Amino acid sequence: MTVVADAVTRQDVELAAPLLTVSPGELSREVRMGGSRSGTFTVTNEGTAPADVEVAPASSDFEILGSAGSAGIIKGAAGEVTEVSTVTSSGAQGAGQDGDGFGRNGKRVGTPVTPSAPPSLLADGGTTITHSSSQDVTPGNSVACGAGVTQWLRTFTLEDFEIEGEFAVTNVSFGVEIVEAATEATVNLYELDGDFEYANMTLLGSSDVALEAQELTMVDVPVTGTASPGSTLVVEVVGEPGFFVGSNAEPETAPSYIASDDCNTPEPTTVEDLGFPDMHMVLNVTGETTVEVPWLDVQPPAFTLEPGASATVQVGMDSSRVDQPGTYTSAVVADGGTPYPEPRVQVSLSVTPPTSWGKIAGTVTGVTCDDETVPLEGAFVVIDGSEYDVTLVTGPEGGYARWMGVSNNRLTLLSSATGYPPEMKNARIIRGQTVVHDFELNEFCG
Repeated sequence: MTVVADAVTRQDVELAAPLLTVSPGELSREVRMGGSRSGTFTVTNEGTAPADVEVAPASSDFEILGSAGSAGIIKGAAGEVTEVSTVTSSGAQGAGQDGDGFGRNGKRVGTPVTPSAPPSLLADGGTTITHSSSQDVTPGNSVACGAGVTQWLRTFTLEDFEIEGEFAVTNVSFGVEIVEAATEATVNLYELDGDFEYANMTLLGSSDVALEAQELTMVDVPVTGTASPGSTLVVEVVGEPGFFVGSNAEPETAPSYIASDDCNTPEPTTVEDLGFPDMHMVLNVTGETTVEVPWLDVQPPAFTLEPGASATVQVGMDSSRVDQPGTYTSAVVADGGTPYPEPRVQVSLSVTPPTSWGKIAGTVTGVTCDDETVPLEGAFVVIDGSEYDVTLVTGPEGGYARWMGVSNNRLTLLSSATGYPPEMKNARIIRGQTVVHDFELNEFCG
């Protein structure tokens, strides 16, 4: 290039860069639940520089078979839960020691109330787990230390909820029986290694929440912390006197625990051991798993492509890693660190139900005090089966749906919503059929 004085000299430069393409752009398979399928696609470097390629799912979605509606799912423990060993606190002040010991708030035990579902239970995506079979809060049922700060705790062993890999907590929701005056509570996340005592608990995350005076509600607290694969997550709610966490007497799949230095109970102790066997804390944990697309596997996940070279990627689709029939979709992205858009392959797996399965579905509506019938978003539908239970949260149109095997018969369905007395129905799964049970709840107008 020659540079001339008092003149503009133009020189175009073409930089070497990789340019990735994929073929085909779509993979679609169908399989009976429990089976697996596979496919391949090719990644080609059509650029002028080598590319270090990483291939991974970048998004996922699911639509349940035979339903256009959506519903949130609160997962209970699958099968027997892992027991944790506690250290008995000597001198614990349990039932019958009014004022200085653990006790109720002085009100009689009343009729359970269904609180409004918090945002984390309505949002798409994420996994919500619980040991609570009911989200109702019963007045006068909870206990706290009358002399000072109370810690309420629950344990969640990830394998009990079929969670593989890490579990990154995003929210904790818990019931509130009463907050007598504005106060602040704290939510702590721990990982437990050994007996259930504070010396064996590693803090993962913490968040404070301001609580206004309220009764019979549910609070949603954003809090972050990541539990390692196969670990036991501990969630703790800490409150000052005048605050009672929400509870009910419905079955729970693992104990509720309580601790308080001010009531001579420095280590977590079951509320039953303190003389309150019917205080079952309402608490849910929402988070993301590291295996965000558990049914999809790509191999090899990383490789290098010279200009003009290609590589074949094997895609495995395993329906034994999902729990509902329907259509599972994901976008698999080939990232080569290029200045060009990342190519992606749309992968779809249609899962059909086992022959012994059927579906329970329906809509929850409410008749208001103005005699208007409206769909109830955020209503709870508890499906109580002979083998396992599940709690569903209705979508914007009030719909709910769940596939399950006939081995879970007989079923009891309980629908409830804030401001509406609950309604119960008996149901059965019928092989290969959808059984519809709609609920029409009547608003309490008293």
